[in-house]
Amino acid sequence: SYSNYKDILEKRINIEYNERKISGDSPNDIKDIYYGNNKISSNIDIYSHCTRVASTIVSDTKVNEISIMPICISPYGDEHDKDIALGIRYAVDNGAKVINMSFGKEFSLHKDWVFDAFRYAEENNVLIVSSAGNSGFNLSNKNNYYPNDNVDNGPEVSNNFVLVGASTPYANEKLVAPYSNYGEYDVDIFAPGTNMKTYYPNNEIKDDGGTSLSAAIVTKIAALIYSYYPKLKASEIKDILLKSSVKYKFDIKLRHENDSIKYVPFSKLSKSGGVVNAYNALLMAEKVAKE
Repeated sequence: SYSNYKDILEKRINIEYNERKISGDSPNDIKDIYYGNNKISSNIDIYSHCTRVASTIVSDTKVNEISIMPICISPYGDEHDKDIALGIRYAVDNGAKVINMSFGKEFSLHKDWVFDAFRYAEENNVLIVSSAGNSGFNLSNKNNYYPNDNVDNGPEVSNNFVLVGASTPYANEKLVAPYSNYGEYDVDIFAPGTNMKTYYPNNEIKDDGGTSLSAAIVTKIAALIYSYYPKLKASEIKDILLKSSVKYKFDIKLRHENDSIKYVPFSKLSKSGGVVNAYNALLMAEKVAKE
């Protein structure tokens, strides 16, 4: 639409446009928290991503099993680390048990702020689920996809962060979506992310796909586990999701950046080597809760 293109010209590709000044923010001061506004539904016809992700999380669930706390940190474009960190802290302080972060970027100025927020969430028993990205990268080689929970494939900074890649409906060499990032140091698990039906604004239902929806599926399962077993720790739920995933032993066909083809065992593409399974996860959660 005309308004969409006008928005792109005047804001997204206009280097003179300073949204931080408009929002009243001091971007290099993490203690400056009073900025922005409480409008979370502006321009949803243009920025539909949040609607699609939220609809995936709450679809086919009973009333009161899952509630959504919408927090807008970026309608479009690369997210600022300050907004990510403060968004996490706001969610934790206001009762969230699972935080969905279906977004990603390839540049991070203040990883320490985000890592501190991860630890804060872990201290308050909150699980964080994020999408692995749609660039088809091996994150073991490209450790520049954010947010993640380590530096240069080193030890994790906390045990409450789950990074999710996208799987397909095919139990063969095409199991991993060709666009999905992967890597046994960063990606924790895979989840369905292709041939999905999601809600768009104005009650439209369309075919959709991407690791954002995969992260939404894992978020949904984690939230259901919490709803039935609220005394479980975030680290326990992460462990349950990974250990209860369905493992496959065949090789996956991967296309590299130079267009060469390579076959890699599915078990080497994530930490768990599996695809999330809600039934298995709930059974294991019941066992862990009793223990």
